[in-house]
Amino acid sequence: MQKESANKDELTEKSIMGKLEKLNHKMKRQLARKFQSGSPLSCVQAVSLHFIMTESKNGDVFTKDLEEFLDIKSSSATSLVNYLEKFGYIRREPLAEDGRYRRLVLTDRARDIEPELNQTIDDYIYSKFVGFTGEELETLEFLLDKMLANVSTALPKFR
Repeated sequence: MQKESANKDELTEKSIMGKLEKLNHKMKRQLARKFQSGSPLSCVQAVSLHFIMTESKNGDVFTKDLEEFLDIKSSSATSLVNYLEKFGYIRREPLAEDGRYRRLVLTDRARDIEPELNQTIDDYIYSKFVGFTGEELETLEFLLDKMLANVSTALPKFR
């Protein structure tokens, strides 16, 4: 009887993982489509710029913040920042207190597209939670936080 219960749990876990992978893939594709035609920004660049726009309202934003938000290597975050700077969306300014640190500052070009970019990304995000109650959203967030903690403390062979 115990073995049957373990198999059921395993099937449920595999089913959930399959659905999470499918959801992740579909969401990436949908968001990428929003930035394919007519946008000078790729999906990742747009999300990065949106992050900088949002976070800069609360204080200075650095490349390290982008690296942590996207969970990417520092070289990848630097490449993103280089692109956004090269095409005039941001500039890097040294901090007065310590010139080694450079904050990411939005330019007029970024400010010009800010309302449309924010609306596009916000609409995309909210569309994923249509029909969810506040309680369901809290439960989902709680469960996803547990999974993220499990991933962070996974056995070395799974990292």
